[in-house]
Amino acid sequence: MKLPYIKGIIAILLILSGCTYSLRMNQYPHLRDVMLIPFENETLELYLEEELRNSIIASFQQDGRLRIAYDNPDSQIEGRIIDYTNTIYGYNIDQTIEEYQVRLVIAITFTDLIRNEVIWESRNLTITERYTPQTTVAVKWQNEEEARNEIYQELFRIIIRNSLEAW
Repeated sequence: MKLPYIKGIIAILLILSGCTYSLRMNQYPHLRDVMLIPFENETLELYLEEELRNSIIASFQQDGRLRIAYDNPDSQIEGRIIDYTNTIYGYNIDQTIEEYQVRLVIAITFTDLIRNEVIWESRNLTITERYTPQTTVAVKWQNEEEARNEIYQELFRIIIRNSLEAW
């Protein structure tokens, strides 16, 4: 192969790889950062609000569309953890516990502080995830912590889908 031909292929690949980044939309281009107000925790689960907040901060940092702000933010997220349960979901044929379900109910608001308007709000958002401590059952998560972390990831996806990616 000739050198110009290889350079052309490399240029096309670079252009195409740059296009994939542009598919990550931000419906509000004037928003550059977000502040996460500490969540209220109305449950008996200690430190749940800190764990949730830290997970959302890490998700925003990984996503990269909005930076985390601690002073003078363009936008803010505030919320209240209304309920948290970890209950038995199912039994096996021997009547032993086979599966559990973790459930988080949260009220959350995403506000554009520049335009002083609520972009998205949910007063009773419920997210559930199941897990099983038995390795013989085909479920994604094996303990409460793994299921809870997946709930936090799903909450972040819901926030993004209903705010930055809203049509």
